[in-house]
Amino acid sequence: MEIDTRYLTVGDAIRITRHIEYSLEPEILAQDGERSEREYMAEQTKLMGAARELKEKGFRIPRDVAPNIASFNPSLVK
Repeated sequence: MEIDTRYLTVGDAIRITRHIEYSLEPEILAQDGERSEREYMAEQTKLMGAARELKEKGFRIPRDVAPNIASFNPSLVK
């Protein structure tokens, strides 16, 4: 998913957060064991970078709707 972060709306941020949250589900992130540990970590890093970028842009990520993001980095959620 490629989005120009200079023009994010609240709706965009919600959609991105949902995508990140879904993608951080253990079975999705590990691709049911098909992904190597290095690929797993690279994908996790990419997803958490996107979550961090949302926070840096001023969007709040509620803990109750983003438990996977919270489990990887509690400082990104409120």
